Amino acid sequence: MNNEFFGESVTNENIGGIEDIFIDLLLSLSSMSETPSVEIVYDHNRRCGLVAEELCKHLDVDQLCDADKALFSSSPKIIKYMSTACMLHDIGKSQTPAELLMKPSGLSTAEMQMMKEHTTFPDDTLFENFAGTNNVFIQLLQACVRSHHELYNGLGYPDGLVATDIPFIGRLMAVIDSLDNIISETFYSKANTFETAQQIIHSNSGIRFDPVIVHALDKAKDGIKAIYEQ
Repeated sequence: MNNEFFGESVTNENIGGIEDIFIDLLLSLSSMSETPSVEIVYDHNRRCGLVAEELCKHLDVDQLCDADKALFSSSPKIIKYMSTACMLHDIGKSQTPAELLMKPSGLSTAEMQMMKEHTTFPDDTLFENFAGTNNVFIQLLQACVRSHHELYNGLGYPDGLVATDIPFIGRLMAVIDSLDNIISETFYSKANTFETAQQIIHSNSGIRFDPVIVHALDKAKDGIKAIYEQ
């Protein structure tokens, strides 16, 4: 392969670096659109992608349902696509008022409903332009944005899906989002250790989280801890 892209030669040797630049650009644009605290959001989103990659590498695919196994065999770049989609999971927050995103106290019922709309808003705007596409990455991103607040026991939102009815990437992102929010200092809580996060997630295995992904968290702990030590 030897093509021109924006005047630059694209070869098999440099395409990986070009992909990484575009991914970082997407991550930066997404983080800028979410909240005035761009650096905090950028770091959160970047870590989510890195943790997603570690979890997927340590996942026992044989323990997954048939639909999830098919997903993992759908593309040689499926882990890269998953990682990138997880980085962009909160793009719907670009339409959430900044005062809600930054509010230190609890949200009212009406405010909480407005906050929840960040999972559904992109379906009616961004993803409408890709309706009917067979692109694996677009499908993963749309599923991640909509389902990352679904819970294994069916008590999540926006659709109240249960167990493996939740898209795999939604189940994956649920673990990652909770892990990062526990370990990292946020607007709402102080930072905790990886071990504390691991214990909390374990206690919710089969309740809030997919047990297969929780098991992958144990196997990937060294790599994940290294991400937080950077």
